[in-house]
Amino acid sequence: MASLGCDLVRFDAVAERLRCLLAVAADLVGDPTFADVSYRDIDDVRRILCRTELAVIDWMPRHRDESDRCRVVLNQLGEVRAEVNNYEVVRKHGSLGALDDSLRRLRAVSTVDELTNQVPCEVAALGFDRVLFSWFKNRRWVPAAIHTMNGPGEARAILRASPPPYRPVGALIESEMVRRRRPIIVLDALNNPHVHQDLQAVLNSRSYVAAPVIGPGAVVGFLHADLASGKAKVDSLHRDVLSVVAEGIGLALDRLLILQELEDLRSRFDQRSAALRALVNQFDENSCSAVDVDDHPAVPGVHRSALLGDLTRREYEVLELVEKGYSNSVIAARLYVSEGTVKTHMKNLMRKLGSDSRVQAAALYRREVGAA
Repeated sequence: MASLGCDLVRFDAVAERLRCLLAVAADLVGDPTFADVSYRDIDDVRRILCRTELAVIDWMPRHRDESDRCRVVLNQLGEVRAEVNNYEVVRKHGSLGALDDSLRRLRAVSTVDELTNQVPCEVAALGFDRVLFSWFKNRRWVPAAIHTMNGPGEARAILRASPPPYRPVGALIESEMVRRRRPIIVLDALNNPHVHQDLQAVLNSRSYVAAPVIGPGAVVGFLHADLASGKAKVDSLHRDVLSVVAEGIGLALDRLLILQELEDLRSRFDQRSAALRALVNQFDENSCSAVDVDDHPAVPGVHRSALLGDLTRREYEVLELVEKGYSNSVIAARLYVSEGTVKTHMKNLMRKLGSDSRVQAAALYRREVGAA
């Protein structure tokens, strides 16, 4: 993703990034009209972004075999949307270097838990006094991590104010945020009946801003922030800043979930590979034992000496390759058996030949074959 600093976020760069993504989306959903669009300003870009995201989200459930590609395209479209929002913030309010630094640190986290715990501190560093990061699960508001300038006592009180099974958002002002997927600004929180009253009893916020954290096609969390009592009310700049951070959180979260899915797939693949190797080794060992018991030393077209005649067919094949100087791993590959099976054959044939080493066994083979 491009840097979010004001020197690097330019409308033409954002438009070019979108143009490339529209071509990818058009190829994905099989609709060339997605790539055949024009846009003159940032509002056109927002409209086209929204249309494309909704089309991919609608297309994905009917083409589950392409879900991974859809998620990648949605993640990239989300990155462009974040750049657009930041472009607007920078254009209206000037350089916000601290915002760039916070987003860069959030993108660098390696686990969802680390992201959850780090978010409130990063947002507070942008000028807020209290920040609440929550999950949105089963239509309920689930507080997860808090930063407050008033200390851990207030943080614990905030968590106690919203215990399980947690508050449904249907009657709260946050329902608008879920429905429209847009940030909100609440300027009269003390008198608004649709705020979370239990939380408000602890926070006593005069005003606050909130933004949805959007995952793959759905709102997955909330970001709330305010200024402590006695300070000025939040304004549109606070809302815009919080919105950009929420965009960054959603992108970081999606990346972490994709990496976790890949790690789970890799783990399952390793487990199945290990089980398959164990099965092959067991088959080789059983085959080896069966051949040793049912002794068939004769090899068509080859006359063996009395000494070599005690070897099984497979032991004779192994000894031939030993005489040529091949290692156990190479012999295993040539005979399509495991290296452990080759070692078993080596042990048996050396015992039958009375040999103490591979070199001696190879020398015995050359002598006996030459004598024959």
